[in-house]
Amino acid sequence: MTIKYHKMNSNGNDFLITEDEKILSCDIKKLSSRVDGIGFDQLLLFNKKLDPATARIFNSDGSSAKTCFNGLRCIAGLYQLKNQNISTIGGTISVGTMFKEAYIQTFMPDVELYEKFALVNVGNNHVVMEAKDIHKINLKEIYEEFLTIKEIPSDFNLNLYEIIDGVVHIRTYEHGAGETKSCGSGTVATFAAINKAHDFISAKFSSCGGETKIKLENTIITSIAPYELEHQGMIDE
Repeated sequence: MTIKYHKMNSNGNDFLITEDEKILSCDIKKLSSRVDGIGFDQLLLFNKKLDPATARIFNSDGSSAKTCFNGLRCIAGLYQLKNQNISTIGGTISVGTMFKEAYIQTFMPDVELYEKFALVNVGNNHVVMEAKDIHKINLKEIYEEFLTIKEIPSDFNLNLYEIIDGVVHIRTYEHGAGETKSCGSGTVATFAAINKAHDFISAKFSSCGGETKIKLENTIITSIAPYELEHQGMIDE
C-alpha cells in the first residue's frame, strides 16, 4: 500500500499535503526530517468530501497544530479553490486563489496587550513582540524565556517584528517545528497586534522566505502570498 502526497510551500514555509488517512500510521517526525525524510514544517491531512472541507494539521515533531494559514493557502492553490471554507481545530478559514497567489481570510482576532508583548489567538496562539535588529537575535532563546511566563499558553508561537521603511520584517519560532522561513498565522497575528497599537489597515510583511500582503476591511483580515508545488510522490507504508 502506498500514500500519495504533494510537497508544497508558501514563502518557504513547507508542507506535506495528503488526503490519505493512512498517513496517520506513519512516523511523522521521521517523514519531516530534512536529512533522511521528505522534509517539511507541517503535515496537512485534507478531507475535501466534507462540507465544509476539513484539514488536520501536525507539526514536524508529530504534535497536533490547531491551524496553519500557509498550509491552507497551499491547499487552495493545489485544488484551485474559489471562496471555500476549510475547517480546522482552530476555526474555519476562507481560502481562494488569485493568479499565482492564494489568499486566506479570517476575522480580526482579540489582542491582549502586555507591557512588552501582545498575545493573539488566530486559531494558534501567538506572542508578538517588536524588537530591533531581529536577524541578530537568538530566537530560540527568546522563545524559551517566554515559556516561563504563566499567562502564556504553552503551545504558543513567537513572532518578533521590526518596521523598516514601512515594511514589517518578521521572524517566527513555531511550537512543534522551530524557526520557519515564514508563518501565515504569525503574520496575521502580528498585523492584528500592530493594528491594535498603531491602527494600520494594510501592511507588507517580509520574512526569510518571501513577502505577504495583508489588509483589513471592516472586521476581515485578508492575507495574500504565493504558493508553490515542489513535487508529488508516493510513500511506501
